[in-house]
Amino acid sequence: MAKIVDRNGVLYFDFRYHGERFRETTRLPSTPENYRICKKRLKQIEAELEIDKLDFAAHFPKSPRIEKLALIHRKIWEFPGFDDYAEAWFAEKRIEWRKSYAKTIRTSLDKYILPALGSYLLGQVTRRMILEFRTSLSMVPGLGGAPSLSASRINHIMTPLRLIMTDASNEFNLVNPYHGIKSLKEPRTQVEPFSLEEARRIIRSVRPDYKAYIIVRF
Repeated sequence: MAKIVDRNGVLYFDFRYHGERFRETTRLPSTPENYRICKKRLKQIEAELEIDKLDFAAHFPKSPRIEKLALIHRKIWEFPGFDDYAEAWFAEKRIEWRKSYAKTIRTSLDKYILPALGSYLLGQVTRRMILEFRTSLSMVPGLGGAPSLSASRINHIMTPLRLIMTDASNEFNLVNPYHGIKSLKEPRTQVEPFSLEEARRIIRSVRPDYKAYIIVRF
């Protein structure tokens, strides 16, 4: 998230873009009026960051990092499309999987991942996009009338995305935007294999020397 910070009495814009952190000076003294001015400009920067079209040179024409950002942009366009890479990755990996698992991965790709990220290049996929995609999954209705997908189901959908971005980062030497994103916590399942009456029947039927042990276990 972009923000405005005060550094030694001067206002700076502080934001992340394609894995890089930028602190760009406004050259304005830290006053309430200048803060309001920068706040309006910040909204435009955030809007451009949201759609991955930051006009860095227009916002910071005197920044020494313009050349570096141009290099980042050139590098981004050298990467293949996410959809093309995902399809190639699936074709290479499916031989390692059982048919049922391959079908599960294919469903996650076609139903969720590719519709959300398939139109981007690999180098355009950011950590924020991945987190927003995961959040969107929590709004999808679950099975049996459940209001949303379970944490377990979301984790399973995210698995191929994590594997794709990890393999891509190794192959193309790019910063893995999935790094550090943990799986959602899944609630423990309460297992009750026997009803109370069934437990009593087992206790009545067991050998006498096992009865105390079975009672303790129940």
